[in-house]
Amino acid sequence: MLESLDLSLSLTRNEYMVQLARRQIQLRELGWQVYQQKRPAIILFEGWDAAGKLPAPIRIGGRVVWRVAEIRAWLAAGAPDREAWAAMVAARRQSH
Repeated sequence: MLESLDLSLSLTRNEYMVQLARRQIQLRELGWQVYQQKRPAIILFEGWDAAGKLPAPIRIGGRVVWRVAEIRAWLAAGAPDREAWAAMVAARRQSH
């Protein structure tokens, strides 16, 4: 999907902020509808900058779960890419 984007398009800072606010409101409204209907949901964001960055999740049955402590530590470390994070975790484990 990302390969089909027109990369020549751009927004001014003001246009970006307006669009961002609109989309955040739209997402919040959709989330509220899902909550009211008591329906389970997963929201995924696609983007080049997110690929391979989060620590690897734990898969439990059909669910994908991240440990809160690991996400906090990952953010505190500056949100390195997955490979760098794995190396940091391995080094930390070896030192203990």
